[in-house]
Amino acid sequence: MIVLVPQAMVTALPYANDKQALKIASLIVCRQIGKCAEERAKKWLKGKPDPPKKIFAWYRNVTGEEFKKIASGYRKVVMRLESDKVIQRNGKYSNHKVNPFSMSYRLHPLLWEQPLNLWNVTQRASKRKFHRTVGNDGGHLNEHYRAGEQHLQSFVLTDADVPRINALCDLAKWPDQARHAVARYFTRSWWSKVDGYGRYHSPLTLLSKAVRGELKCQGESVVGFDYANFQPCLLPHQNVVEVPSPERKRYEELCGEARIYDFMLEQSQHHETRAEIKDDYLKMLNRKNENMVKMPLFHVFRDSFPNYARALKVIKQHDHREMARFLQRLEAKVMFDEVVKQFRANTEAPFFTVHDAIYTEPRNKHLLQKIMTETASKLFLHTQVKQETPTQIPINKQTIYDGMNLPSGVYCLNG
Repeated sequence: MIVLVPQAMVTALPYANDKQALKIASLIVCRQIGKCAEERAKKWLKGKPDPPKKIFAWYRNVTGEEFKKIASGYRKVVMRLESDKVIQRNGKYSNHKVNPFSMSYRLHPLLWEQPLNLWNVTQRASKRKFHRTVGNDGGHLNEHYRAGEQHLQSFVLTDADVPRINALCDLAKWPDQARHAVARYFTRSWWSKVDGYGRYHSPLTLLSKAVRGELKCQGESVVGFDYANFQPCLLPHQNVVEVPSPERKRYEELCGEARIYDFMLEQSQHHETRAEIKDDYLKMLNRKNENMVKMPLFHVFRDSFPNYARALKVIKQHDHREMARFLQRLEAKVMFDEVVKQFRANTEAPFFTVHDAIYTEPRNKHLLQKIMTETASKLFLHTQVKQETPTQIPINKQTIYDGMNLPSGVYCLNG
C-alpha cells in the first residue's frame, strides 16, 4: 500500500514504520488535496487558480468511523500526531443531535512547506469495495460501462518502485495532485460512475498519464491509445453554423495531421509553447462568451476560422456548459458506443478508458488500434490514433528519491 505524507514523517519523525500513523496522516492530507482540487477546478476557467500550497489552510472533516477503519485504537494515534505537530485539530466540533458535525483536521502549519512524498506501507492484500457503481446512469451504454467496471481490478499499480512513481508524479502539472491520485488508488474503497455527459470515472482515470504507464495487467505493462487533439476534431460535427468548404477543409486537415495546436502557436504572439495553446484552447471551448472573446487565442482562432469561432458563440450563447455537453456526449458515443462496443465484440480481454484513451493488455494491441482507426474513419473524425509511450524520467528526478526508503535522523519536530 502507498500513502501520501510529508517527507519529515519518514525521514525525521519516528513514524517511518508506524502504519497506523502514516495512514491517518495520509487520509487527512488526501482529504485536503481533494478539497483544493475542487476549488482549483472551479477557478480554472477564470484564469489563475490559487496556489496548491493554500490547501493546508483548510480543515477537513474526518469521522471516527473512518479513523476506526485504520485503527481500532485510533484516538491514541491521533493524539500522538497532534502532540508531535504532524496534524492540527480544529477546535470547532459538535455532537449535538440537532446539528452534529465531525471533528476536522489539517496538516500542521510547521509542515506546510515540507515536500509531500509517496511512501510504501506493508499491508495484507484485501479486496476493494466499490462504494459507488455505474448503476443505471449509463443508459443504453450501461452494458459497456459495467464491463469496464468489472475489469478495473485487472490493472495493478505495484508499490515495488515508489521512488520511480514519485519521480513520475513530479512530471505532472501539479505533482501533489498526481501523488494524491496514486494514494487514492491504493485505498480499499473505490468508485465507478458515469457523469451527466456520459464520461466514465474511476480511480484509474485520476492517475497521471505517466503513472498510468506503470500499470500492469497479468504481469505485463499495459498498452494504450488515444485520439490526437480529440476535442478540436469534434468541432466540425456541430450543426449550428454552416462552415464554407475551404475553411472546413483547412481545419479538418490540421486536425487530421494532429497540427491544430502547432498551427495556432505559429499564429499567436501571446503563447510560447504548444502546452499553453492546448490549455487555452480548452478554456476557449468552455468559457462564457463574454470571457472567451477577450482571450488572445480567440482572436487568433477567429482570424483563421471565422465561422467555427461564430459556432462557439452560438453553441454557448445561452449556457456556456452546452459546449462541454456537446463535446463530452460525442466523446462518450465514440468511445463506448463504437470503440468499446467493437472491442468487446472481438475479445473478452480486460480494458479501461480515460476519456478519449483506452488501455488493454499487449496481445490485443493491434486489434485495439485497428478498431480506433476504423471508428475515426466511420465517424469522419479527422484525428490520429496515437500509442502512448512509457515516460522517461530525467536522471536528476530519479536520484532525488533514491534514498527515500531508508529513513534516518529520527527526532521529534517539537523537540
